[in-house]
Amino acid sequence: MNNQQLERIKSTGKINRVAIGGGLSVHVSPDATKKRFVFRYRSPRDGRILNIKIGAFDPTTFTIQDARAAVAKHKATIAAGDDPTPPTKTPRRTAPPPPPTPIGHTKEMTVGELCDRFVTQKTLTCGQRTIANCYLPQINNYIKPPWGAWPVSSLKYGIIKAELDQLAVRSNAQARGTFKCLSSLFSYGLELADHTPSLEPLTHHPIMGRKKPGKKIDGRARTLNNAELKKFVAVLRCYGGNADDEYYWAREQRAAAQMLHLELLTAARGSEVRTMRWSDIAIGDDGDLVWTIPAEASKNHHAHDVPITPYAATVLHERGLNNTAAREHRDIVFPNRLDRLANTPTGHARRSMITIYKAAGLVLSNKTKRGTVPHDLRRTVSQWLETLGYMDE
Repeated sequence: MNNQQLERIKSTGKINRVAIGGGLSVHVSPDATKKRFVFRYRSPRDGRILNIKIGAFDPTTFTIQDARAAVAKHKATIAAGDDPTPPTKTPRRTAPPPPPTPIGHTKEMTVGELCDRFVTQKTLTCGQRTIANCYLPQINNYIKPPWGAWPVSSLKYGIIKAELDQLAVRSNAQARGTFKCLSSLFSYGLELADHTPSLEPLTHHPIMGRKKPGKKIDGRARTLNNAELKKFVAVLRCYGGNADDEYYWAREQRAAAQMLHLELLTAARGSEVRTMRWSDIAIGDDGDLVWTIPAEASKNHHAHDVPITPYAATVLHERGLNNTAAREHRDIVFPNRLDRLANTPTGHARRSMITIYKAAGLVLSNKTKRGTVPHDLRRTVSQWLETLGYMDE
């Protein structure tokens, strides 16, 4: 292609991209009044395909020969192993080195050592699952790397704020979660300072009462209204096959519907319902069934009793509450179909739940305004109890 051919390109009503060769192309505006040269290449830095704007075509000041000369310079840069496009992200600022320990002073506990003791203590009170989901990601990725070798009392608010503000630019949620984890960490450190000599210099909480970094995250408050709930319950009552159905897919759908039904009737968490055992269900003092959720299955790591209403008992009867032989064979109420010994609970059954939500006219997702998740059933029950005045007692 030459300059005369480039000038004769006509309007197409949309952006027209014409390849010239060697990675060089010209982008023509919808009315063909603007023609811009663009060089397309693969970055030697990370292998991504990138575009560089060379310049606007002008038959007198910037011709196709000038564009090819600019492309030749960029190709020479790439051949040398460099990227002609500068990185868009600024390198992450590293925290300053920790201050030296004054001569004659007792060696103070470092932030890394305090984090290890904090994790050990929280594991005993909150459980392994809470630690793995709420604390370890922040501690291992955003607290220990910059401040692990710092003495605890040397970590001031200004140093913390500078680091978290930079993190908030890349991930708002991570910055706020790290701030919350640091708050719990320093609160634990102040409790230890009373009887731990290496923490005596820690006399105040550096971020107590401070504003969290980044923007406030709107919490999920999705609940099902009466119309949605009526349709959803109607689907749960009859969806899927029965226990004698020869198709495992139909039985799996029925088990997923029963799990969702029990989540709604007991206001329990999905993980608690999935790991329900027949041995945890007993007859209470008033003659009604009581489900005792063990400490290892509870989120707060404390056992608690959940009353089973006659309506909820019908779902358990369908699962085999009165079948003594079946209960002796397996203790899991919702066993994993892939486990021949039936000693492990079922998974999340997401595929089955998607079809159940679709049949009820709902969307199983938390990324859309119309979307809902199984935990919203627990929120719905909580809202009802609060409306009826039971939450204040």
